[in-house]
Amino acid sequence: DIFCDSTGLHASASVFAAFFRPGILSLVSPRDGYEPGTKPQVSYYGFSWFIKYSVFIVFLHHLFLFVMEVFSFSDLGQTIIRILLSTFFTMILVILSQLFMSRK
Repeated sequence: DIFCDSTGLHASASVFAAFFRPGILSLVSPRDGYEPGTKPQVSYYGFSWFIKYSVFIVFLHHLFLFVMEVFSFSDLGQTIIRILLSTFFTMILVILSQLFMSRK
């Protein structure tokens, strides 16, 4: 936020996603529930669970970020495209980071 001069836009988008995190976790919860103290990683809950969880969180973050950045419905189509493409490319980076973390 400091380097982009966005006056807290990224921080507020992260807080927005964190607000919905408990609901998303209950929505995609594993059959056996969660073990206390575990991180949401592929190695703990599997690839499909991690993808569902990550897509929800990243999509909500980008939705809030780009809608608040534009703060108008005049460019709604372009905003939706930016949200979807940014979510897609972010998910590629998230998956790659998880693949490299699982090798350790």
